[in-house]
Amino acid sequence: PAGQMGTDAFVRSLNFALVVLAYLAAATAALATQAVFPPGSRIGLVPPPKMTVARGISGFRNEASGAGIVLVEMPVDAYPGLAASFSDQALKMQGFALRSRDKVAFGSGSAIMLLGEQTEGGRRSIKALLLAADPSMTVLVMGQMPVDTPEADVADVEKALRTVVLRPPLTLEEKIASLPFSIGELSGYRPIRTLAGSAVLLTDGPNDVIRDADQPTLIISESF
Repeated sequence: PAGQMGTDAFVRSLNFALVVLAYLAAATAALATQAVFPPGSRIGLVPPPKMTVARGISGFRNEASGAGIVLVEMPVDAYPGLAASFSDQALKMQGFALRSRDKVAFGSGSAIMLLGEQTEGGRRSIKALLLAADPSMTVLVMGQMPVDTPEADVADVEKALRTVVLRPPLTLEEKIASLPFSIGELSGYRPIRTLAGSAVLLTDGPNDVIRDADQPTLIISESF
């Protein structure tokens, strides 16, 4: 009967959709297990073969070439302004010569990805940028390479940016535990946040947000 045929088609479509969703979930889980997260960062990716976790910044670096990838976590409301700065006209005003623009799968949505060359202070470099957002934050990932970087290495950085994933928010204790040093006696100070996975901000006052040095603060950082 026609009604039965319609029901069968609906069931087949539903089953297909469920298979696709299961595949995507498995692929995302597999990617997350391969991703490397710099200390204290919610942002991770599968780094290019020649890059390792950098010291002093949240990101990765090729010590031989100087190429690197920086991961930046920002508030959710930073996204609209940054997205506007990714327009062709805005990029041109910033000295960014666009090579390509793409949309990359990110969570349940998509991210903006750019590749091009930028001139700053008379120096040219190749840049790969990825801008994304989820309900909790805005994500900016910036890859920068010398202008003479082999195309294969540029492709590796592009590939790495396509693997960006997020992990759940870390507690302050987890962020402190990931620092490259430990703190013994606090002498009345309390930690309120970490900085780029290599420093911690402490205060001897009641407020977590400090304005105009209205209470004593202390920054402890790894020495390079």
